[in-house]
Amino acid sequence: MTSKATNAFGVMLVVTCSLYLWARLYTLTDWGLLALGPLAALLFTGLFWASAAVFRASITVAVKGGSPLAWLVTGKLRAILGAATFTVLAVPLLAWHVISSTYPELLLLALLCFSAALVFSFSERKFLDHLTPPFARMTALSTGTLVVAGFFIPVLAWADWNFAAHSGEIRTVGLEQALELGLEQMPERGGWVAEIMAPLYALEYGKLWFVVQTGTPKWFSFWYSIDAALISVFAARTSAVLMSFVSVEKGGIDDRNITS
Repeated sequence: MTSKATNAFGVMLVVTCSLYLWARLYTLTDWGLLALGPLAALLFTGLFWASAAVFRASITVAVKGGSPLAWLVTGKLRAILGAATFTVLAVPLLAWHVISSTYPELLLLALLCFSAALVFSFSERKFLDHLTPPFARMTALSTGTLVVAGFFIPVLAWADWNFAAHSGEIRTVGLEQALELGLEQMPERGGWVAEIMAPLYALEYGKLWFVVQTGTPKWFSFWYSIDAALISVFAARTSAVLMSFVSVEKGGIDDRNITS
């Protein structure tokens, strides 16, 4: 239990510290993007190992060992594409989320990461009683993601609504002015990273404008639930993947030979 908690705490620090450092440096320089590099690399590598092991195990059963097609269907390409796709989606989304996050929201994100890593670790150990290592790991990744994300979606939605700081003018201006208010939140320094993220600033305030309008149906606040759902799923999956990476590196379930 102590070892699992320690590893989960380490995963939480890697995720939150990388994102926090990026958020602080982003306002000063485009080089702040480098703070996300280690997180992206670890996430890609961990997800590749987990996916490739499952694909390889499945293909080993389906394709005869002496077949000349065996080297073509190792599953590595699918694993690379899957890991790259998730990394490209998860890291920018989490990076965008922390830019405007308050300290209570950051603490909730840290708690989510710790919980997902811990749930993955315990789930993996349980699934090993019934499944081979590659499939136990992948099933535990899904379990850690769904269980923790499902719990934190309403929590993050509530926190975003109650703690996020937005200009009070949003209630009295038109949609075009609301978009301009969003763009005013960009760093004054400019830079290519800020320009790329400009549409996100505008979209955030455009979304908020619709929600706060008088007469807007209560159900329209589901926008905040969608945001919370995306953040919860990606953060939980990221933390679970990093925890699986730690367990392999520390010899918890060493099936790296499966992916070779």
